[in-house]
Amino acid sequence: TLLLNPFNGSASHRFCAHYLKITKRRKSNMMRSLSLREPSLASPLRSLRALSIHRFLFRFALAGANIFAWIFIFQYFYLVEPDIAHGLARTALLYALSQTVTCLATPYAARELRSGARRTLVLATIVAAASFVILGATFGGLWGGGNAPVALAAFACALGFYRALYWIPYEIEVRA
Repeated sequence: TLLLNPFNGSASHRFCAHYLKITKRRKSNMMRSLSLREPSLASPLRSLRALSIHRFLFRFALAGANIFAWIFIFQYFYLVEPDIAHGLARTALLYALSQTVTCLATPYAARELRSGARRTLVLATIVAAASFVILGATFGGLWGGGNAPVALAAFACALGFYRALYWIPYEIEVRA
């Protein structure tokens, strides 16, 4: 009945007063949430262990996708090229491109740590997801046959950039 007439000032006032009373009651019952900038309540050893478990699980899942991605890339080049040697060479060149991008992007990733490791890890996860979206769109036929090698090169570059962004925070944490 309160919302039937939006022009009724007293009804909307009663609704707002009721809403404020409910939210004040909820806030008093809730614990204070921790800010991302506050120091963790966990010990450094426990924090390092949690970081290691996260890295293991994330890398384990991504390793499976990564292996199949390179197999699919080889299969694509095998079907497009005249023989298996050319397909293998193009796949190896793309993998080398990915590793080169990792080496070149590592100083940038280290500079990004100034804004925090969490931001760098989130950016790395977004880049990894984008690289696999590019790969899926390529094999889904979104780019067409002529632009597929360019999209596969973009996948390799994005995957290399992901590795640079994701590797640096863990190395800094372990050595600190």
